[in-house]
Amino acid sequence: MQKKFKSESLYVSKADKGNTVVIMKRNEYDGKVLDFLNTNGGKQIQFNITKFNKDVGKCIDMSILLLDQREKCFLKAMNPIPLRLYGLPKLHKQGVSIRPVVSYISSATYRLYKFLDNWFKKQTNFQPQFSVKNTLELVNKIKNFDPLPLVRSPGC
Repeated sequence: MQKKFKSESLYVSKADKGNTVVIMKRNEYDGKVLDFLNTNGGKQIQFNITKFNKDVGKCIDMSILLLDQREKCFLKAMNPIPLRLYGLPKLHKQGVSIRPVVSYISSATYRLYKFLDNWFKKQTNFQPQFSVKNTLELVNKIKNFDPLPLVRSPGC
């Protein structure tokens, strides 16, 4: 099957919405991604990924937030890769445009980001105002909610 996709130059992706698999010509997919980048101000830059990965490692080593060497070692990605941009086809839009997604997984900064995100939330006792953890929390929040004041106009 993979040989067939490769020989026909096809691209397989998940759709932007719904549980749908999309198969499209690779050059059509690449064209849509490039079109998105060109119309939204994307530009190519020179970037030394090796130097960046080393700089991230140095920052982790110099960190005063971390107490032991084991934690510092955990935050460093063993084989970091550059960020990856890919697009999910929007089948519900005319002309099938692309929704861009940037994957940070396995990048040099991913574990550091997760650590700092949790650390800042603990330090500030962050409580998101407009999100819920699970359905139980949602039920508790809307149990005594009266939607009528939102529906009534001020003159009624």
